[in-house]
Amino acid sequence: MFIRIVATPPGEAPEEVRQAWVGLELPLAAGETGPRVVPTSGVLSGPRTLLGKLVALLTGQAKQSWGYVIDAPQALTLLAEAAPWAARWWREHVPHAWEPGYRFLFSAAVCAEEGGATGRSSARARGPAGAYFPSAHKDGTTPPDRRDRP
Repeated sequence: MFIRIVATPPGEAPEEVRQAWVGLELPLAAGETGPRVVPTSGVLSGPRTLLGKLVALLTGQAKQSWGYVIDAPQALTLLAEAAPWAARWWREHVPHAWEPGYRFLFSAAVCAEEGGATGRSSARARGPAGAYFPSAHKDGTTPPDRRDRP
């Protein structure tokens, strides 16, 4: 199954980086079949080790969120196709998200289901016709001015 990000996801990344997800189609992580409740913490402020995550869960520091579990490295690779500057932010500020096994949870409130488990032949990042996908300058270093967004 695939989801399409239809609104800016919540999170700790800068708003323009989170907006870059809008319009992308992402496959669910292996074994996932739909939205579910998952304990979550911030990608910047949350624990990074298994022990830290367990402590956060046991002490109530992790909040319960409803959404779709996505393989983070695969999602970031697809994001890099549409918005290289946004993927670069993730690589620079949250490098552990690129590690195999890391998962993102996209809130169900910002997602639309796009197809069954066999509905697509490949995972591709695609936006709707006319969607605004910010792009970096030719040198790939700076996101565009957000004020020119339609």
